Amino acid sequence: ANKLQSRDTTQATIQVGTTNSAGKDTSVAVCADAKAFALTPTAKAAKNGVWYPSSTKQGFFDPSLDKAGVFSYVVTNTYCANDTAKFNINISPLPKATIVGDSSFCKGSMTTLKVSPSFAKYLWSDKSTTSTLKVTQGNLYTVTVTDSNGCTTTVIKTITISDGTAFNLGNPQDIDEGDSILLKPIGLSPTLVSAALWKPDSWISPNNKSLEISVKPPQTTLYYLKIKNIYGCDSEDSILINVKKRSKGIFVPTAFSPDGNGINDYFSIYAGSWVKQVQTFRIFDRWGELVFEQANIEPNEPSQGWNGTFRGREAAADVYIYYAVLLLNDGKTEIVKGDFVLKR
Repeated sequence: ANKLQSRDTTQATIQVGTTNSAGKDTSVAVCADAKAFALTPTAKAAKNGVWYPSSTKQGFFDPSLDKAGVFSYVVTNTYCANDTAKFNINISPLPKATIVGDSSFCKGSMTTLKVSPSFAKYLWSDKSTTSTLKVTQGNLYTVTVTDSNGCTTTVIKTITISDGTAFNLGNPQDIDEGDSILLKPIGLSPTLVSAALWKPDSWISPNNKSLEISVKPPQTTLYYLKIKNIYGCDSEDSILINVKKRSKGIFVPTAFSPDGNGINDYFSIYAGSWVKQVQTFRIFDRWGELVFEQANIEPNEPSQGWNGTFRGREAAADVYIYYAVLLLNDGKTEIVKGDFVLKR
């Protein structure tokens, strides 16, 4: 006989969830001065993800506020595990550049500016693209440099042109032979001077590198002064010193009367200021005997001359001979000689 068999049946509903992708992991490098930007998932990533940490303001990154690091884009799947994509963000510092070169140079010359250290690209204010720039004019110069990360920075250098320091030595000057004169630049501040040089370097005191000098040329001379200022610039002027030859200007009396009345009591030599000293002064009688001798006496000083005595007694009234060697202010000597009468 057939037996009746019974079965129990259970129904189960299986739902297959859809897996949403967060995209691929990626790395991003930005410059420190970059503007805030949106963090964008890679292609085919689901649009309903959430960014972590939340400090990124849900998908925005600001290099001036946020720190570099790893940020996660998380996509939630209903029946499957969440999917996460990682974004590694690096912040590249801005390049540090310096323009090396003189900030000031003399008119008519030039200087070369150079960027330090080296960079991938350069762009100067005149559109030049090399690391150096030749400059002949005063101006404001800028250069934008780009490093290997593509980050840029701009540096500025101001260049000024310095003229030579203006001065003058004045009009030509006249002096008498044997005299000296002070020379110095007019309208010049000594604080602006780094060096001075006078030419020619003859008859100068104290030396030809002093700013102010005293000169005593024996003949007409054109003096030049060259000044180098603290910026290294030169300027020059000249002055003519016209030396006037003196007349002999020597007076020797033809007679004297040593009678004690205070008039013509001494026989002496008289001369202008160009005579410095009477080195030798001798008087002889008509037979050639030396009756008086002095050395290194001042001109124009009667009391240093002969008083008309010889060996303690009054010399006889007669004709006498004089001989003198004069030392001039220029170091030269001149001999004067002649005769005179002693009267009683």
